[in-house]
Amino acid sequence: AILRIYEKKPLIADQVAVAVQNADLYTRAENAVKESQLLMEYAPEAIVVVDLETGLFVNPNANAEKLYGLAQDELALVGPAQMSPPRQSDGRDSSEKAQAKINEAMQGSVPVFEWMLRNAQGRDIPCEVRLVRLPGDHPRVRASITDITERKRLEELTTQRARQQEMLNMITHK
Repeated sequence: AILRIYEKKPLIADQVAVAVQNADLYTRAENAVKESQLLMEYAPEAIVVVDLETGLFVNPNANAEKLYGLAQDELALVGPAQMSPPRQSDGRDSSEKAQAKINEAMQGSVPVFEWMLRNAQGRDIPCEVRLVRLPGDHPRVRASITDITERKRLEELTTQRARQQEMLNMITHK
C-alpha cells in the first residue's frame, strides 16, 4: 500500500523537469515573436495587415509609416479605402478593385498587382501590392507594398525613347 501511494505522487524531479521544459518552450516562443518582429521591421517594403472586419490597417511597419506619411497610431485609424484615390490608373473604382483583390487572397491566391495609393500629403504613389490571407478565424490579409515610382519613370522614359527612335527611323527612311 505504501508503494502505491508513492507511485501516485509526482516526484519533485518530474515537476522540476516539466518546469524547465516549460521555461525552454516559453523562451523559444518569445524568441520566435522577436524574430517575426525583426523580419517585419527590416523588410524593404511597407507591410500592413488589413483587418477585413473593420477595414483598417493593423501593425504597420516603419516603411508603411514612411510610405503613407502617417505615424503608426494614425495608420491604425485608416485603411486602404481612405488611402487610395477614387479610381485606379486602369480606370477601375478603387473600392471595387480592392474588394476583388482581397477576395482573391481570401480564396487562397496570392494576388500581385499595381495600385495607386494616396499618402497623407495627397500625393499619388504607384505601388506594387502583394496580398496574403492570414490564418485564423479573424479575416485578415497581409499587404506588402512596394513604391514603384522609379520603375514607372524608367518605363515612361523607355517608351519615349522608343518613339523617338521610331521617328528617327522614319525620317532616315524617307
